[in-house]
Formats: sequence, structure tokens, C-alpha cells
Amino acid sequence: MPSTVSHSPFTVLHIVTTLLLTFAVAIIAWHIKISYDESLSYYVLKTNDLKRMLGLANTHWLNSFFMKLSMLIAGDSVFAFRIASIIAFPFYATGLFKLSLLLKNHWLALACYALLIFNPYTIQFFSLARGYGMALAFQAWLLYYLIIIFKNEKSVQAWNKICLLCALMLLANLTYLYTVFGVFGLFLLQMITRQKGYEWNTNTYKTIVLFTLIIGGAGTSLMICRYAGDLWFGGEYFIESLFSSFWHRYAYYYSDIQALTPLLNVFILILITVSIGYFIYNFWKKRRFNAGTILTLIVLTIFGLNIFFHHAFGTPYLFKRTALQWWTPVIAMMFFYIEKIFTSNFENSANTNQQQISKSFFSITFSLLILFHFVYQYKANYNDRIEKQRYDIQIYNDLYHKKANHVGMSRHFCVPLKNYYQFIDKRYQQLRFDFIYETKLANCVNEKAWNAIASFDYLVISEPQTITCMRWRNVNFEVVKTYGQYQIIHLKDNFE
Repeated sequence: MPSTVSHSPFTVLHIVTTLLLTFAVAIIAWHIKISYDESLSYYVLKTNDLKRMLGLANTHWLNSFFMKLSMLIAGDSVFAFRIASIIAFPFYATGLFKLSLLLKNHWLALACYALLIFNPYTIQFFSLARGYGMALAFQAWLLYYLIIIFKNEKSVQAWNKICLLCALMLLANLTYLYTVFGVFGLFLLQMITRQKGYEWNTNTYKTIVLFTLIIGGAGTSLMICRYAGDLWFGGEYFIESLFSSFWHRYAYYYSDIQALTPLLNVFILILITVSIGYFIYNFWKKRRFNAGTILTLIVLTIFGLNIFFHHAFGTPYLFKRTALQWWTPVIAMMFFYIEKIFTSNFENSANTNQQQISKSFFSITFSLLILFHFVYQYKANYNDRIEKQRYDIQIYNDLYHKKANHVGMSRHFCVPLKNYYQFIDKRYQQLRFDFIYETKLANCVNEKAWNAIASFDYLVISEPQTITCMRWRNVNFEVVKTYGQYQIIHLKDNFE
């Protein structure tokens, strides 16, 4: 890429963007209460239940290490739990910046960078004490160094850095094992095709052993989770799981546009197919690795192993937040393909100024649209999270003061109360509670669901249909208090 790209204004734009987004991430991390999954991680760390941690798919080892460290230093502060994820964001943004700069066309680099970084679904995980943000950061740097090594460093020893990044990425999130398999496959392909600087020697065997240990360790951890019955999160259908679940959350607050997710699916699948076909043909013809070929093999491994493991071992497909794994390599691969097309179509054109104007107009317009989408979605997500959690403490306090004997609540209330709030406020230890499935209660004739709540004296509900069903079933109840969409219901006696 021309040297002007790596200086101002692109570098200045990256610095400003990173600072603003890090601030936004920190603000949300400060304001939102502890989440379902964070509270589960807190519980096993607080109780030092290492045996359960080993079999818990919710355990992201690097995140757990930093959470435990923050608990020793700062106590039970939720914001302190999230500091490691917040710090990971500037590293993630810089990794994307460096990866985008590998595109020779600086306008395409800007568009690629904007699309990669202004992903409202991706960035929200840097506000949580989870491993997804850290894994994304390590993946961005991993892809960047892979391309650099193939381009400049014709030495097996250079792969030590790659092995380290793979290990850190898996410690952040074990599901990135698909990416690591792809990286290992690239290394072996280098050896098989006898690329310059890659001979079978001591360094080669050391690298293979390192990859084997990394993959074996992650695989063992996943098998322990499977044996414990906790490796269930995922989907049953390839397109729906990897793509629809992702796009639904990428454009969650446009949910009224029902055709949007299928359209995004079709668009991305066409671009992926064309890009993969082009780079495979190019590699077959020239027997040389380039950035597009490297990314293509990573993408093929992620998708191919998803299908293989699902049918061979019944492993769920990547889904929702675990499907974030394909975002960076797929988008980067497509932009390298677009650059190749641009280069082949315009390299002989005499009207250079017109080309530059067209490319700059496309890039700036595209980046602004992506930015607008990000701001709208991120703000809506923040408001939604705040609204859903704003009454939690108030509801717990009111139930405590009412001396409730047995409370029925959704998992949204039960899990954080059991795993976190009962530790930080001893009063809540007096509350006895259990899950209720309100979607089942909203079905007035679901006898099993209604019989299950006969032992409760209080319910916390959010569905108006539940009230309708109570009246229809002649349940003796009283609405004690209303909190936005939530209500505390006092069941005066058992069902008549």
C-alpha cells in the first residue's frame, strides 16, 4: 500500500475512531448490570468450584483469569470484571486497521476497516466480562501476521508468534478451534507444496508439536464440556445458525423488515462463493499463496469443519455470538477479491482522476452508511439493555421487604440473583425462588406449567397474556406493583 495510507489521515481517523469507540464501550460497561453469563462465571470463581469450571462451556479461561484477578484487587465490582475486555478493544481495532492496510487500494482499505469495526453486534462483547472480545482481537492479529509471514518471512521459526496467538485466542474462547485448524492446515500446506524456506527439520517438527498440543488441549477441554452435558449452545441448520442468527443481531432493531435477514444471507453467500472460487482457481493456477488464498483457506476450514463435526459427532453449528468467528476472515477475504477485480478492470484505464473520484465517493459513502447503522443499532441496544435491567434491584428489594416465601421469576431474574446478588447483599439470601417459563404460562391451557406455580406466593411477570390467563383460570391474585413492563403478582391462595 502507498506510504501515504499508513500516515495521516487514515492513521488519525483510526486513532480517533478507536478512542471514541473505547469510550463508548467503557460507558456501557459502567452502566449495564451483570449479565446472565457473567454471573455464572462469577459464581464458579467466587466459590472456587474448579471442577465445575472445567465442565462449563461458559468458562472462557483468559476471561476467568482476569475476572479472578479483578475480584482479588477490586472486590465484586462488575465494571472491574470487564476491564480486560475493554482494554482488548484498542488492540482489536488496531489489528483490523493493520489488516485493512494490507489492501493496496487505500479507499477499499477504508471501506473494509469501516465495515469490520463498525459492527454493533461485535463491539458489544467488549463491554462484557466474556472471552469473545479478546478472541476477536487475537484473531485479527493472527490473520494479519499470517499474511505478513507468507509475504515476507520465509522461515518456519516465524510461526512461533502464530502459535502463541492461536493459544491465546483459544484461551479466550475455545470455539475458535475452527480457526486454529485452518491455520495449522496452512502451515502443513506450506510444507506439502514445498514453499521456499519450508523444509522438514527440527524447527518444523517443533511447530507441528506446538500446534498438536494447542489443538489437543482445546479439544480435551471441549470434550470435558461435552461429557458434562454443557456443550449444547448452537444451531441445527447451517445457514440459519451461522448466518441468519448473526444478521438478526447485526440488524436487530430493523426486525420489522422481515426480508432483511434472508437478503443479507443471499448477498453474503454469493460474495463468499465467488471469492472462494476465485482464490482457489488462482492458487491452483499459480501455486502461490497470497492474502486472499490464506483467508480463503481459513474460511473454508471454519465452514467445512462446522459441517463435518455436526454430522460426524453431533456438534452444534456456530450460532449467534459464536458465529462472530467468521466475520473478520470473511469480510477481509471479500475485500481482497474486490480489490483484484478493481485492479484487473481498471489497470489499463487512462482516466485515473475519474477512477479516484469514483473510488473515494464509494468508500466515503459506504463508510458513512455503515457508521450510521452502527450508531443507531448500538444506541438502541444500550437503551434496551438499560430498560430490561433497570428494575432488577428494586424488584429484589421489594420482594425482600414483603417477606416473600417462594417467588417465581424468569431466568433473567433468577440467575443473576442466585449467582451474584446473593453474594453481594446478604439480605437476598432469604429469598427462595425458582424459574417460571412465562411463555408457557401465556398458554392458558398448559396444565403442567400452571400446576408448577401452585407453590408460589409471588410471581414476577412481564406478559399481559399471563394476567388474562389468570383471570380465565379463576386464579385469586393481586397486582402488587408495576415496574415498566414487569409486575409483581401476589397469589393469595392455591388454585380453586
